[in-house]
Amino acid sequence: MSYKYKVKRKVGTINPEAEAKYYAVPHSSGRVSTAEVAKEIEAATTLTQSDVLGAIAALSKVIERKVSDGYSVKLDGLGVFSLSITSEGFTDAAKCTPHKVKAKKIYLRADSKLKEAIKDVKFERYVQPEIASLQPKGKKQ
Repeated sequence: MSYKYKVKRKVGTINPEAEAKYYAVPHSSGRVSTAEVAKEIEAATTLTQSDVLGAIAALSKVIERKVSDGYSVKLDGLGVFSLSITSEGFTDAAKCTPHKVKAKKIYLRADSKLKEAIKDVKFERYVQPEIASLQPKGKKQ
């Protein structure tokens, strides 16, 4: 199977008057649920689907707790989870107090093994099917 992408026209944000260019952007084939992942793991191991779902729920809580406590969490073969923070800019460092800092996102930096696994991904351009109701009246296909 291949990874689908669309082509999108983009105008530069620095110089909006510059010539627009076309770029590849991802087109999702859908979303796989936790239950579907658990079924696949169940088929590949001696664990039951319930065991896998319990382990995933526990892993999620451990990552949440450790990242909230200032740790990064490295899972071999998957990557490193870490917290991204933000604050407004200040002219005086003393004004950057704890209540001015906010958690922004939890990032996953992919493990090198995972990065290596995607090197041979095949790509296929996704062409959106035309919708008949959007065709101008009187125009034949």
